[in-house]
Amino acid sequence: MVGDERVVTVTGELDLTNCSTFEKALLTAVAATRRGCELVVDLSGVRFFDVSALRALLAAADAAQAARVRLRLTASPVVGRVIDVLGADLSRADRGLIRTPDGVRPRISIPPST
Repeated sequence: MVGDERVVTVTGELDLTNCSTFEKALLTAVAATRRGCELVVDLSGVRFFDVSALRALLAAADAAQAARVRLRLTASPVVGRVIDVLGADLSRADRGLIRTPDGVRPRISIPPST
């Protein structure tokens, strides 16, 4: 944990074979993050990311919103591509998909509810 943010870093491949472990780790991190603080999910080192991993990420995003934890995603181009392909599913206002200036690394930012 750095200041008021907790960082979870994942590298390698995220797919059907390990997405349940990924989801559990994210949900545990959400639960351990204080209300109003930020959980950074760093997927910049992920080489493969499939829809099952995206579903796990979105489950964590929903849990973060319920816990009033801000979730910020830093994504590799591979993760960004999956998000781009399924972008309509991420456009819900409560998930707040935000593009960084370079247009490649998506950022999902979920502000705590007040």
